[in-house]
Amino acid sequence: VTSTAEPMEISVTVDRSMMASSSEATKVRVEANDEQIYPNLANGKSKATMAGDFAWRWPFRGCLKGINVPDYFEFRPDFQYFWFTCTVLAQRSTGNLHIVANMPSRAGSGSFHPVEFHIVHPSSLRVRDTLEPVIIPECSLILQVPKGNPAGAKLVVLRETSDGIILPSSNIMHCFARPSPPSSSAVGAGGEQHLKFKV
Repeated sequence: VTSTAEPMEISVTVDRSMMASSSEATKVRVEANDEQIYPNLANGKSKATMAGDFAWRWPFRGCLKGINVPDYFEFRPDFQYFWFTCTVLAQRSTGNLHIVANMPSRAGSGSFHPVEFHIVHPSSLRVRDTLEPVIIPECSLILQVPKGNPAGAKLVVLRETSDGIILPSSNIMHCFARPSPPSSSAVGAGGEQHLKFKV
């Protein structure tokens, strides 16, 4: 994800009462960053018995490679045939890009000057060296809480291709990785490696 992404804390609280029947024994609350998302706050309840499976979706995007690398990309403005070298200055949360492109100063003059474009769709860019289109991966983090076993809630990731095809979901644990070889800060004095997860 982008370097400006904020961490997210998701909690699922499952409260089982021994005094109620099995269908009424379990009440559930789901929070994200201390905001209750289940049950709906409009119901005025802090916990509720699940009427069915519950799912919640958070879309997110990958971070574009080559940001702030001079002339790493080429830019083609709308309704133009020619491509112009450009530098991506920032990636917006919407997926659009902030760029500065080397645009012609005057028709036929052969000179160029930098022009900033604050909202550019990635489809208007390509990689200068390879001429490959710019594609920013789009995914969704989905929390799934099954009615039959709310304590078995899990997070999965759905990936979407550039042509809108939804790829099979994968467990979020498959998305975690670490550098190999590890950095010196990840290796203890005795040579052991440390990997920490907070669940």
